[in-house]
Amino acid sequence: SSYNYDSSLKGQINSSRHTEYEYVDKYVQAGQNYWYKLVDVDLKGVRTEHGPIKAAVSVNGEISTTNTLPAHYILGDNYPNPFNPSTKIDFSVPEINGANLVPVRMVVYNSLGQVVRQLINKPLAAGTYRVQWDGLNAVGERMPTGVYIYQISAPGFQQNKKMMLIK
Repeated sequence: SSYNYDSSLKGQINSSRHTEYEYVDKYVQAGQNYWYKLVDVDLKGVRTEHGPIKAAVSVNGEISTTNTLPAHYILGDNYPNPFNPSTKIDFSVPEINGANLVPVRMVVYNSLGQVVRQLINKPLAAGTYRVQWDGLNAVGERMPTGVYIYQISAPGFQQNKKMMLIK
């Protein structure tokens, strides 16, 4: 297995609307498995990872992919935890009543219940994602050591988990 990324594309794709992208790997070999993922970065610098997706190339050149869609919402534990200066949070969004996109919101709160930063507030397709929090609040200030709550909200689902920022 291997990961492939065309670094010549870095910084060249920018869109504020839903867009579909295609990647053609010119260097695959028959009988090998390949893993791919897409990382998008919004205008505020929030990173969201999509995938990975497995592509297998058979000896006769047929390509099969494996990308099982989640059956239900999942909010993973952040890692590392405790963290400094950043942490990653994995989550999954199922397909809801055949809808292509599901509105998803993820917010970080301090121990007083005050909003620190909104990490996600957009419609997402069914799949598994990863978002990174850099320990900054909404105006770019570094947050102090402490316990923080991250919450995901979507139609018919809401879940909270704790994380600890240390310095």
